[in-house]
Amino acid sequence: MNRKQRRRRQKLAARRTKKKTNGGLQARLQVAIAHHQAGRLAEAESIYKDVLRADPANGPAHNNLGIAYKAHGKLDEANACYRRALKINPNDASAHANLANVLYDQGKVDDAFASYRRALEIDPDNADTHYNLGIALKGQGRMDEAIARCRRALEIRPSYFAAAWNAHLCLPILYDSDEDIKSHRSRWEAGIEKLDRLVDLESRDGIVEAVKATTSSTNFFLHYQGMNDLALQKRYGSLLHRVARAAYPDLAEPPERRTLAPGDRIRVGFLSPHLYRHTIYKLFGRWITDLNGDEFETHAFHTGTTFDQATSDLKEKSDFFYADLGSNQAAIQAIRSARLDILIYLDIGMHPSIQLLAALKLAPVQCMTWGHPVTSGLPTMDYFLTSDLMEPADGDGHYSEKLIRLPNLSISYAPLDEGPPADAGRDEARGPDDVVYLCSQNLFKILPRFDEVCAAIASRAPRARFRFIGHASSFVTDSFFKRLSRAFQGRGLDAKDYCTIHPKMSQSEFLGFTASADVFLDTIGWSGGNTTLETVALDVPVVTLPGPMMRSRHSYAILKMMGVEDTIARDIDGYVDIAVRLGVDPAWRHEIVGKMRTNKKTIYNDDQAIRGLERFLIDACGRAS
Repeated sequence: MNRKQRRRRQKLAARRTKKKTNGGLQARLQVAIAHHQAGRLAEAESIYKDVLRADPANGPAHNNLGIAYKAHGKLDEANACYRRALKINPNDASAHANLANVLYDQGKVDDAFASYRRALEIDPDNADTHYNLGIALKGQGRMDEAIARCRRALEIRPSYFAAAWNAHLCLPILYDSDEDIKSHRSRWEAGIEKLDRLVDLESRDGIVEAVKATTSSTNFFLHYQGMNDLALQKRYGSLLHRVARAAYPDLAEPPERRTLAPGDRIRVGFLSPHLYRHTIYKLFGRWITDLNGDEFETHAFHTGTTFDQATSDLKEKSDFFYADLGSNQAAIQAIRSARLDILIYLDIGMHPSIQLLAALKLAPVQCMTWGHPVTSGLPTMDYFLTSDLMEPADGDGHYSEKLIRLPNLSISYAPLDEGPPADAGRDEARGPDDVVYLCSQNLFKILPRFDEVCAAIASRAPRARFRFIGHASSFVTDSFFKRLSRAFQGRGLDAKDYCTIHPKMSQSEFLGFTASADVFLDTIGWSGGNTTLETVALDVPVVTLPGPMMRSRHSYAILKMMGVEDTIARDIDGYVDIAVRLGVDPAWRHEIVGKMRTNKKTIYNDDQAIRGLERFLIDACGRAS
């Protein structure tokens, strides 16, 4: 064999080895993708990394590893992976689109939209990119554009049920008028009826599409219209239940109840994606940590991706703590394996990841509570755990669940332990005679009728200065100020002379901002809960108007429990009168502050609420005393 023949043979052997290696890596990549699709993210990540160690220039592996990182909430790592994929192939439309998704989640909105546009320049007929851009636009309050993108995704892929879901059920973050609310409510109601007819639960592909839709978004903004949502929630819950039963037919029947003898510990599960230093933790964390350990075995299911010291505290104080529940299947397996006696959902309606879980019967007894204080409408939910003080006399008629009124506020809320509030240097322009009225709730809680309340106060209290906190979307913030300006103009006033909208701030800055206010104006129709509890701790008087729904009565109940009822209004005119008097009568304001300082201890560390929860758990699980 001559030298030329040897070289040819060596080249052929090298090609075979490379082909075999690439084939093996491709096979490994497919295994990783299978793990990923099944929710086994840790296994998927490990294989993606193995592939990249062998082939660092494998763009698809970088892209897929980025997807796995994002599912785990590792946004910086995901961002880096997508950028590596794009360095290898700058025209990878999938990597551009995935980078856009993670940039949006990181709050880099303009960069995200630029990446979406680049992805669509490369691949203009990609239904997923149009859909994801629509979801991003929806999150910015740009509803018309969002619906148009979802409809474009539907044109490209007519079976795209998630696109239909969001096109029909998309609601504004901010409403322009009472007529605007009625119009969108009617459109939403027609949309849920269409989706009920449109959904395909007979084919595997149809079921997959339905699951994607029902885990993409909730009907969160429907609940901020200030109305009784029971009938609409039952329609919504019925559709969710149909999808859940089709997706998990083996879970159609609830698990059997255990027979509990005296002395048996009741297995209680608590589920939320917000088991960290979040409002849900602040309100309900002690439900998990303060139950009598001799009577109850606690299981905490953290379905989110944020972890902090509060998470660690819950993990330490729970009997069992479950995390890394990256898919419905993983969460279902963890819950069913725990063989719970009762499962409590802390915040159905806030995050789409749990609404399909709640539509299944994963424990013999299932409850929800007022982390998001609206009935679920689900046939799988047995009880709604509410506050006796917050609930109106006719509250039972607002829920599909059986109402359980726990003592007082129903929670054992810890006093502020954040340390001293940050210096509230945001009011440097405040004059010596100015009276600061703070409304620090999310802008979507502020209905159009509230604008007129502020204008009415300003017309009678010339030194009134109103402070709001802007939305993450400048579009929403700008729309709010335009709406507010109309109300002030109606009274011959300029909103710019009275109103300031401040950017989002840290918790410490928020507390300092609150402490610098003279009066807290509670939103009408959806009252402050955690916000009011923090405001009271800082001795800022609260003006509130309880309405017919429990979600409009949080502040009312807090003030009632404190015995400080002077600032609870009976109607809109009374609300304005109280707010004006607090502003123009400093002596009366100081009197109210004195009562608050004396009595506020009554609303914190309420052991009665925990004991009431324990009594309910024993009764609901049928354990003899």
